[in-house]
Amino acid sequence: MSQFQISEEYENLVELNYQLYSALFQTLPLDAVEQTGLLLPLLDAVCDKGLQRGQYPNQIIDEFLAAHKPHFSEQDKIQFLFLFKVIQYIERQVALVDALEDAAYSKIHQVEKNDVLRKLMERVSTDNLEAKFQRVLENFGSRIVLTAHPTQFYPGSVLAIISDLAAGTKNADIALARDLL
Repeated sequence: MSQFQISEEYENLVELNYQLYSALFQTLPLDAVEQTGLLLPLLDAVCDKGLQRGQYPNQIIDEFLAAHKPHFSEQDKIQFLFLFKVIQYIERQVALVDALEDAAYSKIHQVEKNDVLRKLMERVSTDNLEAKFQRVLENFGSRIVLTAHPTQFYPGSVLAIISDLAAGTKNADIALARDLL
């Protein structure tokens, strides 16, 4: 599968489904989820503009809340930004992307193909491309990148939801996905 095909598969299986399930998530009757989901893009834009103008983060946030949530008390502001709403919303969006990527993994990465290297070597030999292949290998490089795996920071209950959500999205079970979200 070419890089273009992989990118297209990712877009179809992950990005488009993310838009679908994210929209579904925003319509759920959860406390302030809809408002949080609608306000985050506005907050992002205000932060970008404020930082470009040289504003301090507290100035940016104060102006944003004054414009969009003028009735909030200090406690409401803290709960909205830090304790619950924004962080919970983003965490759920990340869990959704994780589940969609898990559900699409086998289609994007072709995990069922065997003997790929052996077949490549046979083709190189059959097509008399040994010298060209040798040059490719001489210029080939890889870099190991260590990242955190979701199991390192998600509690078991969240991992179970991600697993169930991946199964639900893989089977296009929208009702199950809605309940899990």
